[in-house]
Amino acid sequence: SVVCVDHRPWPRSAVGESLEFSAPQLLEDLGVDIDEVTEPRHVFPKTSVRVTGGGDVVTIWPPRWFARPPIWCSRRALHADRAERDRRRMHVAIAAGVEMLPERVTGVGHVRDKITALTTNEGSRLEASWFVDASGHTSRVLGRGLGLSQARLGAPRAAQWARFTKAPDGHATRLYIPQPDADEL
Repeated sequence: SVVCVDHRPWPRSAVGESLEFSAPQLLEDLGVDIDEVTEPRHVFPKTSVRVTGGGDVVTIWPPRWFARPPIWCSRRALHADRAERDRRRMHVAIAAGVEMLPERVTGVGHVRDKITALTTNEGSRLEASWFVDASGHTSRVLGRGLGLSQARLGAPRAAQWARFTKAPDGHATRLYIPQPDADEL
């Protein structure tokens, strides 16, 4: 059995709507029919990246050689309505028997480097043979519980995104960079 512990409600806005250009082929290699994936209208092909800065707009299309060896990537990527995709994924998980526990992990029980149990803010105690930490780099529930240090790579980054009231003018990721810093870009 599987228990997913997450104190935040679903679905929720999140960064990560785009799958990069290798994703279509990887999904097809796994037996996923891309046409079926894009049919529900919450996933659609993305064909370019547009960069806006200082009054200029640059549209970047993957060149034809991108699809040939040694790269072998698709010239299209996939973009998804993340909240809708996550809502659908949650319903599939619940139908498969996953229990959703809307609590926060507050303690990690362990013997040396083996995790034995988790405790939550509501007093639940979860024991299992396997634990998967998908809390991200800011929480690191299991890493903190085991006292593991964290090494940061590179400068801190921030992302800002917005939901627009009208449909975008094409299937593209749009980056707004008013004053790009060449060292960071």
